[in-house]
Amino acid sequence: MCSESPASLTSLACVVTAVFPDSKENKHSACGVLLNPSEGILLCHGSILADFGLSEHILLSKIKAGEVISNSDFNECSFTVLLDKCWRSANLLVTQSPSIVTAGDVNANHEEEIAFSPLTCKFLGAFRNFDFHDAVCKTMPEDNWTFASGPEEDSVSSGNKSNIANSEDHTNSIAFQLLSYFVLLQCPSLVHQVNQLPSPLMRTMLAENLIRNEQCEVGSEAEIISTPFGGLNPHVFFNSYSRGVISNVSGRKGCWILTDARCIPGSEGGPLFTIQLDGTRQLAGMVVASLCWKNKEWVGLSLVCGINSVLSALSSHIRRSMSVQGWRSLDSLDYDLSPSNDYEQHVDNQAIEAGMKNVMPYVVLVKVGRVWGSGFVIDTRKGLVLTCSHVIKDASLHDPPILLRAYNCSRLFKASVIYRQTSVDIDPFDLAVLRCPEMMRNLIPSVLPKVVPPSIGQRVHVCGHAIFNTDLGLQPSVSSGVISKVVKIRGQDIMVQSTCAVHAGASGGPLLDMEGNLVGIVVCNTVDKCSNSTYPHVNFSVPAITVWPSVLHYIETGDASLMKSMKVTDTLVKKLWALDTTLETGCTLKSKL
Repeated sequence: MCSESPASLTSLACVVTAVFPDSKENKHSACGVLLNPSEGILLCHGSILADFGLSEHILLSKIKAGEVISNSDFNECSFTVLLDKCWRSANLLVTQSPSIVTAGDVNANHEEEIAFSPLTCKFLGAFRNFDFHDAVCKTMPEDNWTFASGPEEDSVSSGNKSNIANSEDHTNSIAFQLLSYFVLLQCPSLVHQVNQLPSPLMRTMLAENLIRNEQCEVGSEAEIISTPFGGLNPHVFFNSYSRGVISNVSGRKGCWILTDARCIPGSEGGPLFTIQLDGTRQLAGMVVASLCWKNKEWVGLSLVCGINSVLSALSSHIRRSMSVQGWRSLDSLDYDLSPSNDYEQHVDNQAIEAGMKNVMPYVVLVKVGRVWGSGFVIDTRKGLVLTCSHVIKDASLHDPPILLRAYNCSRLFKASVIYRQTSVDIDPFDLAVLRCPEMMRNLIPSVLPKVVPPSIGQRVHVCGHAIFNTDLGLQPSVSSGVISKVVKIRGQDIMVQSTCAVHAGASGGPLLDMEGNLVGIVVCNTVDKCSNSTYPHVNFSVPAITVWPSVLHYIETGDASLMKSMKVTDTLVKKLWALDTTLETGCTLKSKL
């Protein structure tokens, strides 16, 4: 398997622009991936068809039915691909498109400064990835979720509120249906000049950079090469980089992937790579939704379709549609995509730190009735789990009980309470300790976690069962960031803030450093009471280094009363955690957070 440097992988990423007849917009665009240079085959995301689908009822019905869309549906449409400037060495026939390249741009003096080369391409067809569609319908149902459909958002300039609402619902419905659609195109210039292609570019085959789905694991470092806002301003944004982690993976062939790497509308179709420990990158997926909202609340994660799943669906469609759609030029591509003994089967993930990988199985689900949060196993020998008191505040001895679920286990186990906050007042160190020896049989015995002090700028991860319904049986989600602030009182850490994305359900989960050491326990994110807006990247954790002595004393002695030393009585600390603005000034300004 070939692994590439970041610079060479830009030759895989591209932008496709389209001009549709009678369209409201002059130009539509999406990012894409160059599959096979020798055949000029590339793939972009179906969001490029959104506006055309809104105006063409026949096309809309095909999309809703999940049918293959043929090239005959786009006879009057024109498509252009923007490829990385490295392809200029092939002396390709550059498209002179006024909407993309100005007269000044093509001047010889400026040619080297332009990051891309525009080439005419033709529409071969569009297809649905049914495995991915099923996964999205299951995890992110249309009734609760909305998605950015690309850089060209429809606007309604007039009409009553009902018409505007109906228009928005219609647009959201199309965006949802197109999440699982991918558009296949061919660039004749590449095919005609195949003998002039430099050998490094000839080897830029998707199959050589393909990651096996066994490697794409939660917590892996991820990198996206995409063009924010698509074709609206490629001179500024073409093939930009962003980095984060794989936040979650689910579905057949690992088709459903979430990442916290930055994505901007128009990035749909951009390739996502996992970064191996040796620094090499391998293709893992294509962005399908840059922005996601659950119940109108921004999630801060982007949706990706696993590349193995995309290519499996493409290979299937090639065989079925070759004669019907005229896809005979894809015969060689189908051969490249078909499974063979030449592929190495990698079981051990090389894109995630060993420390993080070893810690994740000990992040458990904590459920009380319809409320859930997260917990962290701190002692497998005694069956102890650390979580937040507010997660279990409604629990009683019999109904509802506290239920725990371990990593990769479908069974729920009853837990007992060793310690929790019982005061009705807000307590900053909102922690609880649970005991569940039975669940520990599903876990490998481990030593006590190593606790480290927080430091500003330190890279960290939050791991927890956030956002998604517990009935889905997903593994814990991971988000990455840095410690943005450590609040101290009289030299002692009393609050840790991070830039990780924290959502409902993450409470009680661990804040970990890159080696998997415990930095804090996540308590909450921030909500603006005026607008009711949630800020997932502004969040608060209890410093583990501050409360750990009390936990250790209990583990060593078995005396639960020692846990009461975690209760905060300092008024100043309480005010800081309550975001009280009166602190030292004595003014009565009320916090809006």
